[in-house]
Amino acid sequence: SARLFESASDAPRTTVRGHSEYKVKETQRESAIIGLGANLGLAHATFDWAIKRLRAKASVEAVSPYFYSLPAPAKGGQDADFVRRQSVFLNAAVLLSTSLEAEELLQAMQALEVEAGRSSKDRSGPRSLDLDLLFYGSRISACDTCQLPHPEVHQRSFAMVPAAMVAPHFIDPVTGRPLAELA
Repeated sequence: SARLFESASDAPRTTVRGHSEYKVKETQRESAIIGLGANLGLAHATFDWAIKRLRAKASVEAVSPYFYSLPAPAKGGQDADFVRRQSVFLNAAVLLSTSLEAEELLQAMQALEVEAGRSSKDRSGPRSLDLDLLFYGSRISACDTCQLPHPEVHQRSFAMVPAAMVAPHFIDPVTGRPLAELA
C-alpha cells in the first residue's frame, strides 16, 4: 500500500529521464493476531460482522474455525461460582496484515467491541464481543494501554490454539518458539 503525503513538497523526489516524478513511500506492514470471544447474543453472527469490519482496517490473512470453551477466570480471579454461572464462550483468532500501529489497531478493536454492545463495566463478565490483541509482530511491550504479547495468552488454550491455527510458524517474541509448539 502507498503512503499519502500532505503536500508535494513532503514527498521524496526522483528524476526519471530528465522529468521530475514523485516517489511513493511504502508503509510498513505488520502481522497481528487477534483473539475473538463472545458468550452473549448471536456470537457466530457477531464474529462474522467483526471480521468484516476488521477487513476495512487491515488485510485479513487467515481466520481460525470457531469453537466453544468454558469461561475462565480473569487475572486476579473471580470466585468459581461467578465463572460457573456464565454461558460457554465462542472463540476464534484472526491473522491480520496491517499498516496500523498497535495502539491504533487496539483502539479500532475497542470501538468494534462498543459497537457490538460490549459494556466496559466488568472485564470478566459475559460479553457480546471481546477482541484481544494477542500478538503484534515481534513487539514486546508492557505499557498500561497495550501489553504485548497479551499478558495471559500463554496460559489460555482458548486463545493460543486458534492463534496457532492461523499462524503456526509465527514466532512468539517471548519464548522464541513457533506458536504451533506452544498450543
